[in-house]
Amino acid sequence: MSLRAQRYAQMDPRFAAYERGTELNEGLATYVQMRVEGKASVAIPDGDFKPSAIRQRAYATGPALALLLDRVDPGWNPSFEADDKQTLDEALSRAVGKGDICSLEPNVVAATEIQAGEDIAALVEERTRLLSDFEALPGWRIIVNAPADSPLWPQGFDPINVERLSKAQVLHTRFVTLGNDLGQIEVLNARTLTQGMGEHPLFNGIDRMEVGGLEEPRVVSSGTSIEVVAPGLSAKFKSATATTTGSVVTVQLGK
Repeated sequence: MSLRAQRYAQMDPRFAAYERGTELNEGLATYVQMRVEGKASVAIPDGDFKPSAIRQRAYATGPALALLLDRVDPGWNPSFEADDKQTLDEALSRAVGKGDICSLEPNVVAATEIQAGEDIAALVEERTRLLSDFEALPGWRIIVNAPADSPLWPQGFDPINVERLSKAQVLHTRFVTLGNDLGQIEVLNARTLTQGMGEHPLFNGIDRMEVGGLEEPRVVSSGTSIEVVAPGLSAKFKSATATTTGSVVTVQLGK
């Protein structure tokens, strides 16, 4: 808990809030499931989780913290029912008390720092590979461009099956729905690359999305409206145009 507090102190508060919030929401849901199934331990990989698997890690650390609270503070559950603004790690720190802080041996710290550097290098390499694999997908592609004054917004996506490839790019590998006042596009079981417009790659608006590896789509124009349909993809927009070049369909939203 001491090392975790030190780590949070060096992070943007929003990152710590995301980790803690996921542990609280998804971690406690997993904890309840474990209690129902009679399980009393959590499986954490020997090499820990990869750096990008923050959400997946919280599915393990959340119930682990809850199980530790069961051990040192058996009455903790009602307090969280009364106040859900608490965090699991802070509650555990309070329950354990100050005590003696166990320090890690210098060789352990050094080995951990080396491993962290290798993990980050592997993450950078993996992001490059994922983008290259996406660009090399065979089949048809659908590109949707949105104007700056009417960007696309995420209306649904699978938070487990996403990979952030750069500051602005997110690769959705299972499901995503985007839309604005001009219409909506939904993709299931096809790879989709979104391009964000602001500081956040999704929640400040998206001005471009690309879906790869599709079967030949059906494109229907009716006045100023466009409908595109393919296995795993459906899109319908008004005030839009569609252009087909080779095996690429580009939909431009707006006048």
